[in-house]
Amino acid sequence: MNYSLLNFFVSILLAGSIFFSFSSKSLFFIWVCLEINMLMYVSMEKNYSSFMSVSVMKYYIIQGLSSMIFLFFILYSHTVGMVQDQFVSFFIFLSMWIKLGFYPFSGWYFVITENMSWVMWFLLNTFQKLIPLWVLSFNLFKMDMVMCLLIINMIYISIEMWNQVSLRWVVNCSSLNHFSWMVVSMNSHLSSWELYFFIYFLINFILMVFMKEYNWMSFLSMFLYKSCFSVMIFMLIFFNFVGIPPFLGFLGKLLVLKLSMSNYILLLLMFNTVIVCVVYLQVLMSSLNILMMFKFDIFNISLLLILLSLSIIMLFMIPFIL
Repeated sequence: MNYSLLNFFVSILLAGSIFFSFSSKSLFFIWVCLEINMLMYVSMEKNYSSFMSVSVMKYYIIQGLSSMIFLFFILYSHTVGMVQDQFVSFFIFLSMWIKLGFYPFSGWYFVITENMSWVMWFLLNTFQKLIPLWVLSFNLFKMDMVMCLLIINMIYISIEMWNQVSLRWVVNCSSLNHFSWMVVSMNSHLSSWELYFFIYFLINFILMVFMKEYNWMSFLSMFLYKSCFSVMIFMLIFFNFVGIPPFLGFLGKLLVLKLSMSNYILLLLMFNTVIVCVVYLQVLMSSLNILMMFKFDIFNISLLLILLSLSIIMLFMIPFIL
């Protein structure tokens, strides 16, 4: 069979599994869609290196184990007739937590992405998260416990980002931070996380295309690239991805800030965002040193610093505005 035709067929099944899962609230039907989605995802890559094969195998094992937990407690709930039981809901929630790669199940997520192709990495950070987020939006488990776990997850993300040299590792941390905001938005307005995800998809796509174009896997590879303009554009795209004002990435967070009912959670989210901004500032300062070595126009560097300063000021002013 022609590979292009096979790839088209796999892509249709991958998209169809997501679409049909969103059209149903039957947990068993969603499990079927999850399995189809996982099989189609691992079938999309045509050139498997030894490292890539190991990453896909790890992904398959982790997803398979979490799906087994999901299916077991679905069947258990129907057997005993307690679909809304908190014991059952906890393990259903846990299986989705594993699939999303939230702490303390983040290890597999960070490790496998380092050896993935650009397309597989992008799909893992976007479409492969949709069905688990959809299940979490049912709010089967107590939201107070979910918020506590989210706080721990955000603290872990902040620690994990320090002194990282891998661009993918830092982007993965930022993605988990965005998913934390999406889960928080489910507590206030069920459709708000979907709009947030759409914004996240756009900014993630822009970032991935730019990284793929220059094949930047680490900050070192970015600094060694002798194009001042490309480095500066990439930094702006990076700040857009972290979601600080006035960039598009902040629009989703602003939506959550407007709709959320818990000021305490919002304060923690904002604190986490500021920590993430500090990490990106470290990247910026290193980049500026490189740009100065290239004798880049001082006006453009000053403009970039002014824009970032205004963004940080706006970030701190938001609680007073709301």
